[in-house]
Amino acid sequence: MEQSFIKPFANRTLLVFVIGFILTLPFPYHFLPHIGEILLPILESFKGNFIQNTDAVFQPDSWMMVSTTFVLFLLSISIASILMLTRKGGADRVHFWLYRISAYYLSLTLLIYGCNKVFKYQFYFPEPNTLFTPLGQLNPDILYWSSMGTSYSYSVFAGLIEILPAFLLLFRKTRLLGALIALGVLINVLMINIGFDIEVKIFTSFLILLSLILLQPHFKRFYSFFINNAPVSPFEESAEPKSKYYIKPRPYLKIILISIILFESFGPYCIKGQFNGDTEAKIYMHGAYAVSDNPLKIERIFIHNKGYFILQDKDDSFTDYEMSWNQDILTLNDYEGQTCQLNLVRHKDGTFRLTGFLFKTYVVWDFERIHLESLAIFEGQ
Repeated sequence: MEQSFIKPFANRTLLVFVIGFILTLPFPYHFLPHIGEILLPILESFKGNFIQNTDAVFQPDSWMMVSTTFVLFLLSISIASILMLTRKGGADRVHFWLYRISAYYLSLTLLIYGCNKVFKYQFYFPEPNTLFTPLGQLNPDILYWSSMGTSYSYSVFAGLIEILPAFLLLFRKTRLLGALIALGVLINVLMINIGFDIEVKIFTSFLILLSLILLQPHFKRFYSFFINNAPVSPFEESAEPKSKYYIKPRPYLKIILISIILFESFGPYCIKGQFNGDTEAKIYMHGAYAVSDNPLKIERIFIHNKGYFILQDKDDSFTDYEMSWNQDILTLNDYEGQTCQLNLVRHKDGTFRLTGFLFKTYVVWDFERIHLESLAIFEGQ
């Protein structure tokens, strides 16, 4: 009797929690609607009535995301309790939808992250300023990200071991194998996130939960096979809905759903025709430059691909400014709202000169490009 209550109650709680988490997470899709971002203002307004805090509700791994996830779990328990009292049956249907939603959402997420790795948009090659930052000054997450970005082959491998279970999860006969591989991959990802203090620990934990949901019906079979060394019976899934509104369009709905997942995952790269983020066109003057001796003791200048002008002095201290180019006029903005402009002059020998007022200081910087491919880190690339 107790077991017959716990399982349906747990499935209802998990179904509400999984749907709620998916709908309220502002995940950056390319083509699918950003449902989490649509609901974010509502959640922010609700939060503002109880907590005087200006932080975003779902900033990755913030205390607000932790507390919101906890509240969502408590709310899921409450809703499940009400459903248990008002709707006595339907346990198989609840598990059926929990199982399907977990499989397809996990597949979509693994495909997105896997493609980002394979096509070098997650672990991209380090920016020039990172290459010249002393190792001891790098944060653990930047250190890990940069190390991963230097190896194209490992980035592709890391992506493929996420893409493989993603495809397996799409089909009933291979779903168990996909869930097992996904669980191993995601536990490793979670430990990396913890060990290097990388964000999205909560989201990775949620994906692990989805893997466990898919594996839960097989726990007894695992125990019989691995512990008791006994034969196992074939797995029987929860009964599918019998409604004609589901049975007739089911094959077409699955094709549409898989097509959406594949388009969201592979579409951005196919549309751009760009399958290696490291070879994508960079910002004007992107690179590292060695500066001739000057009174300000600036040793290097870096042009960051995300629009930053970065100075490194002889003591390895860094100063960065937001920047924009108008032909060879460089406009810089500091974090106090001040603006200045420098003029770029190109010499015939391939060197450059920047002149003008760097805010209150007049500068004349002669510099030349550093050929990054000569660095030891490029060996084997």
